[in-house]
Amino acid sequence: MKITGSKRTLLIVIIAAACAAVAAAAFFALRHSTDAGRKGMETGTGIANPFHGFDTMKDAEAYAGFTFSVPESVDGNSTQGIDAIRDQLIEVRYYDSANNEMIMLRKGTGTDNISGDYNVYDVTFTEEVGDISVTMGGNGDTVSVAYWTDGKNAFAIDAQDHPVTKELAEELVGEMK
Repeated sequence: MKITGSKRTLLIVIIAAACAAVAAAAFFALRHSTDAGRKGMETGTGIANPFHGFDTMKDAEAYAGFTFSVPESVDGNSTQGIDAIRDQLIEVRYYDSANNEMIMLRKGTGTDNISGDYNVYDVTFTEEVGDISVTMGGNGDTVSVAYWTDGKNAFAIDAQDHPVTKELAEELVGEMK
């Protein structure tokens, strides 16, 4: 069947209109899904934060399922923030009087590095602290990160924003249980 003249023109117009309708529907569907995704991000839906804050170490230990001994203060900083991930990790942060985070101490299950600090430092070395082999990293003669394991649990000191002396890092290793 051969289509000619005005019938051909009408058919071309109908096909073009159908294509435009499909394109418009796809555009609005995509735009709507993108807006919905953006709204979800703005309202805080998405991946849940696994950390839970606690007022006491006892509560954090009950939540995490293990104990964690840390000093009351570190280098004169005694204000603490305590967080935990159920059955995995306890994190204690020490703040100065201006509420600046100075140092963070962690204990977690397993033996992997739990410092959360993957910077490359000028100096990285292993230090024996008692019978514990501790990996330390820093720039110059300060320590920004230290991590070790006791064979069952992993430990870490994160002082990347306010590096500490090697002596203080060694003292903390001895106090963290």
